[in-house]
Amino acid sequence: MTQKSILFSRHFDRYSGGHQKVFDYFSHVNLSESHRSFISFTDDSLWNQTNPWHPRYQDTNIPYLPSNYDQAFLAGTDWQRYLRSGNSREQPVVNLIQHVRHGDSGSDVFPFLEEKAIRVCVSQAVEEAILNTGRVNGPTLTIPNGIEIPRIANTKSIDIYIAGLKNPLFAKTLSRLLNDKQVLCQTEPLPHPVFLDNLSRAKICVLLPHRTEGFFLPALESMALAHLTIVPDCVGNTGFCHDISLKPAIGNCLMPEYSVDSILLAIAGAEKILLNSPKRQQINRNATDTIARHTLDNERTKFQQLLLDIDELWSF
Repeated sequence: MTQKSILFSRHFDRYSGGHQKVFDYFSHVNLSESHRSFISFTDDSLWNQTNPWHPRYQDTNIPYLPSNYDQAFLAGTDWQRYLRSGNSREQPVVNLIQHVRHGDSGSDVFPFLEEKAIRVCVSQAVEEAILNTGRVNGPTLTIPNGIEIPRIANTKSIDIYIAGLKNPLFAKTLSRLLNDKQVLCQTEPLPHPVFLDNLSRAKICVLLPHRTEGFFLPALESMALAHLTIVPDCVGNTGFCHDISLKPAIGNCLMPEYSVDSILLAIAGAEKILLNSPKRQQINRNATDTIARHTLDNERTKFQQLLLDIDELWSF
């Protein structure tokens, strides 16, 4: 089989779950028999250990010339670079949609929905958000985010870990009100391995997402590594986060309202669950089942099938 080429584009300024997911898809392509991936970075991209493509691709950066490749892969604002390239746009384009904001008419990425592409959404909530606009040009499908979480054996030395990078003022307020407990409050960027290590040392993890997210991968990471996870509804996580009090059969976390008082009550509830071995074990079993449905292998299999069907999807 002759492999087809697919060109990726990245402006890497700091590590994020969004960059990590593009790297995952880049890897999915290279692990397929049908395609080979190439990537072009902007000149001002950051090269350090937080960049998933570092160091292998730092010294081999290529010009961004989509017309020299069979297909293109775009995510987020990659469209800007693609449209400036002068490409004829006759080639199939795969567009990874990672946030519900793509369906917001005030968003900088909203206008790109009218560009023809095969859109891969990371959650059902994201697909519904863009389809509800009536502006989507091309087929859409959902491939739920997959994740590969390392096994980390640590003693639970942190009572409460507050992952507050996306809402630092809120996180600091919570931390001050919990000064009688052993709390680690994170409000600055961390290398991803350090973040995972912190999760693995936490009895209770409080995650503070943006008010809206496309998926929110840290919730899966926390379910795998911390004893108990507290995370508010942020739209994209409702497909896999289930509050134990509302859905006991599948509950894998606590989902309070996004307010200080509600989260403090959830922390008090989580502390009681930690003392209730059967209930904690039930939550942990449900969390394990959730993670098993969101493996990187599952994501890869679905995307590699899309690659095989790409010409048919493009002509749809």
